Amino acid sequence: MRRKYETAIKTRVALEAIRGQKTIAEIAREYDVPANLVTLWKKAALENLPGVFSRRAEKKERDWEEEGSKNFLLSDEEKRRAHRPGRF
Repeated sequence: MRRKYETAIKTRVALEAIRGQKTIAEIAREYDVPANLVTLWKKAALENLPGVFSRRAEKKERDWEEEGSKNFLLSDEEKRRAHRPGRF
C-alpha cells in the first residue's frame, strides 16, 4: 500500500532540498521518505514557484476590483465605518 504524505511534510522536505544545506539522502533519512520523492517534491516546488507570485498578483487585483464595486454600492455611512476598523 502506498504511503500518503501531508502537504506540510512535502513542503518542509522540498524547502530543505532547495536550501541545499543537506544532501538528498540526509533529508530522506530525516523525514523517513524515499530519496526520489525528495527530488520530485523539490522539482515540483521549483517549477510551481513562479506561479505562486502571479496567482497572488491576480488575486490581489481581483480582490481590489471586488472591493471597489462593493464600495460603490455602500451608503456613505457604511463607507465611513468600513474605513474605521474596530469602531462601530
